[in-house]
Amino acid sequence: MGDKDSQVSNIQTESKLNKRILYVYEFDSLKRKMEYELEIKVIDSITIYKYHSLADSTRNTSFRFNKAKSDLYFVFDKFNLTDFNYYQTTLFKFDKYEMSEPVVDGASPILFNKNYGILAWDNGWGNQFYFVAEEIKDEIKLPILWPRH
Repeated sequence: MGDKDSQVSNIQTESKLNKRILYVYEFDSLKRKMEYELEIKVIDSITIYKYHSLADSTRNTSFRFNKAKSDLYFVFDKFNLTDFNYYQTTLFKFDKYEMSEPVVDGASPILFNKNYGILAWDNGWGNQFYFVAEEIKDEIKLPILWPRH
């Protein structure tokens, strides 16, 4: 019983909440704007980024980041770091991640910073999604991922 207790005590959790506005672009046109709350939860070497829609819980989504391997996961897909500091604001540097096993119409690329979470991703069908925080909204010229990356 002592071994099991010591394993449990090694798992550290930390959680914080952040406001985000989701901007949805179709090609170069803004189609939707929605309020979200980002919950960042750290469990050992995994960080979970849960995006909660304040208007419609069916639009909630989440991403996972494995700090030990620097891999990002969205639904069942794994994304690898391809460009370090691909996009920068005064407060954050975002890395570019691509699907480790690309598929037609797959969600790629993703712009990510481990302290900020997801800034952007393209769904492969001409839609781009941007989770923008108040503190950087004036610096960002959307859509970042259009024309195609």
